[in-house]
Amino acid sequence: MKFAARLAASLSALALATGIAFAEPPTPPPPAPQGVTGEALLPALIEHSRTTARLENGRLIGPGGDVLRRLGAESQFVVVGEEHGNAAIAQFVEAYWRDLNAIGFNYAAIEVDPWVAEAMERELRAGDVTRWAQFIEPRGGAVVAPFFSWTPEAQLADTIVDTSRARREPALWGLDQVFLGAAPWLLDEIAAHARDGEARTMAASLATAARGNLSWLGQSESAALEALRARLTHRRDARYAELVDAMIVSQRIYRPFSAEQGEAWFSNVERETLMKRNFLARYRAAERADGAAPRVLLKFGGYHAYRGATPTMAQGLGGFVNELAVQNGGSSLSIYIACGPGGATAGFAGPPTSCDQGFAESWSFLAPYVSTEEITIIDLRAWKLRPRRWAHLSADARQLISSFDILVIMPNAPASEFLPGVTPPTPPAS
Repeated sequence: MKFAARLAASLSALALATGIAFAEPPTPPPPAPQGVTGEALLPALIEHSRTTARLENGRLIGPGGDVLRRLGAESQFVVVGEEHGNAAIAQFVEAYWRDLNAIGFNYAAIEVDPWVAEAMERELRAGDVTRWAQFIEPRGGAVVAPFFSWTPEAQLADTIVDTSRARREPALWGLDQVFLGAAPWLLDEIAAHARDGEARTMAASLATAARGNLSWLGQSESAALEALRARLTHRRDARYAELVDAMIVSQRIYRPFSAEQGEAWFSNVERETLMKRNFLARYRAAERADGAAPRVLLKFGGYHAYRGATPTMAQGLGGFVNELAVQNGGSSLSIYIACGPGGATAGFAGPPTSCDQGFAESWSFLAPYVSTEEITIIDLRAWKLRPRRWAHLSADARQLISSFDILVIMPNAPASEFLPGVTPPTPPAS
């Protein structure tokens, strides 16, 4: 009994220290009519869990927005898994950030590497998205910073930086591997500033080899980067040593996909592990600086946001931060945002892709319930109370429903466009 009392007191203290409460439970669906069973009950479950919202002047308006604000207020972390390249998705996250920021969220973890995130925050603090565009253009253009070379994404980052009250630690946490297109720019930084002269020469040579070749990092031999790393031993070169270490890790992650060497599952596990470790390092630094557990918005591609095993069979970042919130005596909120009918997503190179086919393949059973004018929001927590009603759906749909709390569907939303003045990537030769 004494142990139980101490444990309860400890959990209460954690909850009070973080200001986090457990999220309000979903309202159970009404009882099934007599004689109606299984999938015939799914329409009623959809209607019960469905609400709508809209974007007006950069804010979330409507009952769906109220639901998200209540759930966000009770969460230490909000994890957004998205379909990349849709302008309205970025605008939705920007509007939701404003609500979260008003209740104490000052940090956002994003799908870029730590060096790109640091440079972007620095440039945005010194100016705005135009300054960021001017920074990346001579360093390689859009290929330097995937996603955040699109205008809506860059505007989201600018809003986060402008409104965050974080002062001793960065507001933007880049967690990902070094991107292929950023390698020449980052190697140029080493070539220009490393204390070791031989390291400068080696970095310049590697930057020349990498420039214009997006496959270089994944296809090149590791010996060249390892030799560069061996030269970066001076304490003033510690930052560049960390950067080269990160590039070597990225090289391993890319190799199964760029060079068809190694196992993709190992690569996916290493990438998720890298993001978890980077998150925890940033989290602990912010906790020390603020004297309190930080509240964080995370925005990543949908697979990374899964709790438990992702569709790549790696354990996702979303599950990791959920368990961290529980350890702190709180909870996390997990949201999947889908590009709905009439929408489109931008590719890294080439024309936009319509969302119609993908939505029909994944969510055709929701089509009659998706608004063509407003954002459709579905509380998937209520679905977990009645799993037999959706047991007939595809394995992919069941895995997503099991993993996320909220499904958001953005209709008729255009693809993101690159920042003005930024050279887009060259489409691959057909």
